[in-house]
Amino acid sequence: MDDRTLDAHDESVDGGLLLQRCRWCGNTAFQRLLCPTCASTELDEVLSDGTGVIVRSMRDTSVVDLSEGFSVRGRIVGALPMHVRSGARVRVARTAVADAGELVFELCEPPAAAHHGW
Repeated sequence: MDDRTLDAHDESVDGGLLLQRCRWCGNTAFQRLLCPTCASTELDEVLSDGTGVIVRSMRDTSVVDLSEGFSVRGRIVGALPMHVRSGARVRVARTAVADAGELVFELCEPPAAAHHGW
């Protein structure tokens, strides 16, 4: 993970996320006060489409590469953890932010069957 991987906060909306886009360089970021590329403070809020791909899945959280080009941490709902795999497409869930302030995603396709190895 790099410095562009962030924890979620409550700036999510139904079906998407509010992001910041730099007026100077056009870089898109999430939950930033400064542009991570050029350090400008001139950031406009834009709505993300809320889709991405799981790049790493751990017990309670996954790292998702959003279509805007950066990563966020979030929880995947609607599937058992053993069915959540890297490479699966996800979208922001309708209840995007859980009580703990974490970002919540759901799988775009039905979960893959778990391989038990026996």
